[in-house]
Amino acid sequence: MYTHLFRVRALAASVAVFLGAALILGATGCGGDSTGPIVKGTVKYKGAPLPGGAVTLVSATDATQRTGSINEEDGRYAAVNCPVGDVKISIDGPTPSSAGPPKAPPVTIPAKYKDPKTSGLTYTVVKGEQTHDIDLAP
Repeated sequence: MYTHLFRVRALAASVAVFLGAALILGATGCGGDSTGPIVKGTVKYKGAPLPGGAVTLVSATDATQRTGSINEEDGRYAAVNCPVGDVKISIDGPTPSSAGPPKAPPVTIPAKYKDPKTSGLTYTVVKGEQTHDIDLAP
């Protein structure tokens, strides 16, 4: 009886070790970074940081999109898990916040920047982290 109990405990311990290893490998992507490329930078309009909004990167070969929000104070953005290769970029300018009065005066950017097909903004995303600053013309 003790031998049977010992075997059950040994089997349970082995299963626990296996499941623990599977969980760790699944969470880390089997030895690599599970996130895709990260694109970050600053969006400026008329030479000043854009106070809020969104940056959308659209793959030129499929409909994969990655969006990063623009920081209200300094125009910085970050988009994670971006598609590798050529992308078209759209910028959606700041919108009024329900969290109170804006920290900066309202900014209206030209409508062409809201559509990646008309914005004229492109970039080639590579693996890893990279910086791409965007200067919008009036």
